[in-house]
Amino acid sequence: MIEQKFRQPKQNRAVWAIHAACTLVAILTIASLIFVLNRSVVEADRFGRSAERRLVTNELRHQMEAAVQFQAQVSFWDDTYDELATGRLSDAFVAEQLAGWLWEDYGFSWLIFSDADGHVSTALKDGLAIPAQAAEGPLRDAADLVDEARRRYDNALRNNGGTYTLDIPQPNRQSVTPIVPGIHAVDMREVQGQMSIAVVQAVIPETLQLAANRRKPVFMVSVRPLTA
Repeated sequence: MIEQKFRQPKQNRAVWAIHAACTLVAILTIASLIFVLNRSVVEADRFGRSAERRLVTNELRHQMEAAVQFQAQVSFWDDTYDELATGRLSDAFVAEQLAGWLWEDYGFSWLIFSDADGHVSTALKDGLAIPAQAAEGPLRDAADLVDEARRRYDNALRNNGGTYTLDIPQPNRQSVTPIVPGIHAVDMREVQGQMSIAVVQAVIPETLQLAANRRKPVFMVSVRPLTA
């Protein structure tokens, strides 16, 4: 009888110990599941944000590349280069070749033709020709890009003893994409209060051959507001 009295509490303690151990295991299991679940949510959220950032970055890169290609259709063109022999574009050329379509088709809000010192010869706003002085603001916003484009132009220029050659790869005329000579400067920034892509390139001929009196280039500054 006495042994049974002593054995019963021992059995009770063993049972409680087993219950406690099971409870602890259950609590630890639940805690582990909660940790894993929370970690999964955090990782999924981080992955989602990372994927979203990549999508935004890729889209912005695509828009910048497109702006450079669209601009090169004018800045890397014999007709534009020949027109600038006098230092400025004629009104007829602006009306026939520039006004309207670069704004309507490609969304360039500003087209500015200027020398390296900031003297504007031709300016268009939303497809319409405007007085040169009206372009001083956006030109200031892109002044560092003009400097960069000038450096890239100078680095590519080779003196042939009276004439000059641009030392860049010869364009592939069979290419289905617009030809880009690679001496441009491009950046995304605020221009006149609107987030935009700004592209600057020296206007050059398709032959890449320049006469001595055309050593100093005219730069084409293009501004394309970012689209949603």
